[in-house]
Amino acid sequence: VFTKEYSTALRLKALVIAQTLKFQLDRLLKLEIPISDLIGFDEQCRDVLTKYEEIAYAMVVDIDGTILFHNDPSKHGEGLGDPALFEDIKNQQEIFRKYSTAGKQFYSFTVPVFGLHGEHVAAVVLGFRAEYLVKKTREIMIYSVEVALLFIGLAILLLILLLNLWVSKPLNRLIAVIHEIREKGTSSTRLVDVHSEDEIGHLSFAFNQMMSELEDSHRKVKNYAQELEEK
Repeated sequence: VFTKEYSTALRLKALVIAQTLKFQLDRLLKLEIPISDLIGFDEQCRDVLTKYEEIAYAMVVDIDGTILFHNDPSKHGEGLGDPALFEDIKNQQEIFRKYSTAGKQFYSFTVPVFGLHGEHVAAVVLGFRAEYLVKKTREIMIYSVEVALLFIGLAILLLILLLNLWVSKPLNRLIAVIHEIREKGTSSTRLVDVHSEDEIGHLSFAFNQMMSELEDSHRKVKNYAQELEEK
């Protein structure tokens, strides 16, 4: 799901960048200067790679497949090596596709450029490596696992604290009272504080009730013994 959504986001981002370059070309073409005579647009293509790390190349190609401007000046005047890209340029439509060249996979976005009188003169072509998408997918997977482990750790810590608060401490208080009774060798009037209505609370309540009943029995036996002595 992330790969699909991130691919869509990259496609839309590439479209915006390509449209920006196209807008800059349109402003120059309105001066009635042939696109082949423009100078310095290579710098605009290089700026795209400087600003956006995901973009692998940015270029302007004429309808014959010749590279007019490129972020790499050495490619100026070369022809497109991929027939599919050449067909995208001739198609005069915005096209997003995946293709392979020199053993590497790329995603490209082609935006047509029209002259002052509406004639098709060139196309802006942007591309990013498919491995960039794989890299981002791997990064978000690692990040998701780290976040999940963090929350699992916090949940375990919270569970331990709650068990200590709701189970261990009440049981320790109950055991302390039992030890006190055992050490004194007699029933004690001390009761356990009941702070909850769960199983531990019911157990503490039952213990308190038992202690109260033992105390009552002890009082009755004591009173009976006193009555016998008086008789």
